[in-house]
Amino acid sequence: MGTDKRQRQKENRARKMEQQAKQAAKDRRVSNLRSLGTLIAIALAIGAAIIFFSNRPSELTAETLTTTTTTTASSSTTTLATEESTEGLSAEYLAFREQPVACAAQAPPPLTPMSFDAPEDMGIGSAANVTATVSTSCGNIVLELDPSAAPETVNSFVFLAEQGYFDGVVSHRIA
Repeated sequence: MGTDKRQRQKENRARKMEQQAKQAAKDRRVSNLRSLGTLIAIALAIGAAIIFFSNRPSELTAETLTTTTTTTASSSTTTLATEESTEGLSAEYLAFREQPVACAAQAPPPLTPMSFDAPEDMGIGSAANVTATVSTSCGNIVLELDPSAAPETVNSFVFLAEQGYFDGVVSHRIA
């Protein structure tokens, strides 16, 4: 009689272990399917975002910027011309330049890639009144730069503008 009870307990334990193994396998399948579904949803969202943001040419009309810097501290105005070379320019920049220029203006010559080791000290004092005029295809924008708040930034901006670094830079309205 005792052996029948022991045999039943053994069978019940084996059945319980088998059910637990089946449930664990089912849980793994459900977890894997959820992970796969999440990855597919993320991939679709990224793909939709790429398509949405890359197919908006009417909203991304180009404004072409050239910079003329006027510094009251040294009272000089510098506008540097660039040559019509496209060597060393990225494909993205060249493709962006192909878009129509805002306000029916002519596109300036392409920018000239430049690099500098360090900016020169332009000798701009913290009390100086520094303005920069940005010439766009739709007109001029006058910027007042505050050397007391950001002396290195103002010095760098004036240095780069006088070197012609910003000449031929293209930008769209959200830049």
